Amino acid sequence: MSIVKDVNINGRSSEDTKSLLDYLIDTLKTDDRKYVTGLGFITENFLEEFQTVKITNQKTGGRQFRQITIAPSPAGNNCTKKDYLEMGCKIAKYYYERGYQVIITLHLDTNTWHIHLMINSVNFRSGKMFSQSRSELNRFKVHCNHIFSEYGLDQIGKSADEMVDTIVHELSDGFECLELFEEIMADKAGALKDLYDAPAKSSNNRKSEAYWHNNEYRPSLYNFQTNYTRNTYLPKKHFIPLYPEEKNMDNKNINCSLPTINVEQLPSVGAASSGLYVDFSKEVNMVVPKSWEPQQVTEFVNSVNTPPPDEKAFNSKIGDAVITDLRGRGIETAVRIGSGVRVNLTFDDVMNSNIIDIDYNEE
Repeated sequence: MSIVKDVNINGRSSEDTKSLLDYLIDTLKTDDRKYVTGLGFITENFLEEFQTVKITNQKTGGRQFRQITIAPSPAGNNCTKKDYLEMGCKIAKYYYERGYQVIITLHLDTNTWHIHLMINSVNFRSGKMFSQSRSELNRFKVHCNHIFSEYGLDQIGKSADEMVDTIVHELSDGFECLELFEEIMADKAGALKDLYDAPAKSSNNRKSEAYWHNNEYRPSLYNFQTNYTRNTYLPKKHFIPLYPEEKNMDNKNINCSLPTINVEQLPSVGAASSGLYVDFSKEVNMVVPKSWEPQQVTEFVNSVNTPPPDEKAFNSKIGDAVITDLRGRGIETAVRIGSGVRVNLTFDDVMNSNIIDIDYNEE
């Protein structure tokens, strides 16, 4: 069966966050950080962006993160490293869509490849601390099982309650609690027993089909995922952005910090106002020559570039900071962020143009 465990780590400081992150992205475990990615980030500086969300929402105390270990079942598992990281991102999307930043790492330094999710304890949309009811935990289990099913893997064999660690672990005791060595070994032993107990499919001398894959005989489950080189060194760190619509890891302003927002510099919010509008829109002004045909105008408008996803995400974080500042001043109001592009066209000879023909009475 596949294992998903919310390991209960008592991390309550930024130092604890850094300590855990350093362990999860260790170069020997992640093939020189090739198998590290994240959801909800606009730079590669995960730690700084974790803290930015906490500071913005004035939630720097308490539990700093959640850590979930995922060990897909080894039985019949032919997934590649790329499949594993993709699988981790699909599972992590459950929390990202609910407003939490998630760091995904694939550890390759044991016989059983496994995935770690590190979740920010502060929601970047609501500003609230992480909480999860039993029904939400059950929905997460169903979500995981759907993902495992996509890859032809066994589903979770435990109840939703058993997916949460009841023991509180201290980072000062080490990180072995994150690796679930005992649970993974027990699962392998159970799967191996099932193979031995299964009746033979034929009476000839051929080995059981359960042990064969791509004409290669595999006598033990422990050999399912050892086809990698541990001491492979890449020329540089590489992050894999699997969901470009949700994040962009190629932002040129690496390690940038959010600017300080002072609401006194923004438009005032009156009692009759429907909210505050912070406009990051850009304008493109164009004088259309009278010789242009309608198709040329259309092609020009379609050629105007819209803001990239990382810029929109950055503007949204500024919106979060504005909301927090307003609430600190006792002001509850909606904040809208404009990140579009306005194209202003002026026709060189509008009176004689055949591009726009507006009847005065209908204008």
